[in-house]
Amino acid sequence: MRRIANVYKDKTKNTWFYSATLGVDRFGKRIQRSKKGFTSQREANEALEEARRNFKESEGVYLKGIKFKDYFDKYFFPWYKLGTVEKTYIKTENALNRAIVFFGNMQVENIRPIHIQEFQQYLAKECFIQNKDGSRRNLSNNYIKQIFNKLRVVFERAKVLEVIKENPVDSIGKIRTERPVIDFWTYEDFKRVYQTSYCVIITKTFIKE
Repeated sequence: MRRIANVYKDKTKNTWFYSATLGVDRFGKRIQRSKKGFTSQREANEALEEARRNFKESEGVYLKGIKFKDYFDKYFFPWYKLGTVEKTYIKTENALNRAIVFFGNMQVENIRPIHIQEFQQYLAKECFIQNKDGSRRNLSNNYIKQIFNKLRVVFERAKVLEVIKENPVDSIGKIRTERPVIDFWTYEDFKRVYQTSYCVIITKTFIKE
């Protein structure tokens, strides 16, 4: 039988398998694939050729990066769920839904700080929250900041996985947050309320007696 490169026989199981290098990724690392359990040399070779075709057609994933939505669904979110409680990862997923829509089909490595800034403007000007009465209001700066904090974690994980080298969110300046307005009583306010309350108590007590 003529030997075919990268196709081998497993003599212990009397089956065939392939093991081959399909190419290199964008960082120069080899992409290796192998698969076992074929009943014939021809079947294993056909599977190898299909793997090579898929690699060539999927060059955008292996060599030029992965799309944001695919990265989020397949790599980031499953990892994130392992380290957080259900309430936290559900809130994170809900907060980042707008990012998935905005960046969904972009390759992660092609997302630049300018795109992050465009997303910031998109949140501020084109996104709304619906009130119970049916009216709408813009997202608050505080909520936008929360989204960006979570988005930063998404890209930081991409750095760890060597999908990107720099986190594009880090280049964007801080988002101004809004402190809640709290009204404090002055001494005169307190005295006026206290005297009113005291008078009410005395009156009620007097009438009751």
